[in-house]
Amino acid sequence: RFAQMKPTAIFINASRGPIVDTQALITALQHHEIAAAGLDVIEGEATLFGHTFTPGAPNGNPAYDTLVAMPNVVITPHVAFFTDIAVRNMAQQSLDDALTIIQGGTSDHEIRLD
Repeated sequence: RFAQMKPTAIFINASRGPIVDTQALITALQHHEIAAAGLDVIEGEATLFGHTFTPGAPNGNPAYDTLVAMPNVVITPHVAFFTDIAVRNMAQQSLDDALTIIQGGTSDHEIRLD
């Protein structure tokens, strides 16, 4: 699909990392099939959360290492969801679930380790 885009196109992904064939994106950028990419999400990003990385040092996600080194790629830390409505919904859901559990019920969002 990237080959069908104009070479001046800038690809943006702010939805989910796995919807993009990351290797195809890297190839398209390396072969100048598209001009640039802006990524708020990346395939395998869960391995990147909560870690501090040394700039230029490998971090265990080769695709991320390749993309972050490209001058025509901007990667943000999955912040596209951060709207007033989304934050309000997360807080409300958390409070509703906590109250349900405190009252002896179960939540569809509960993680059980048993």
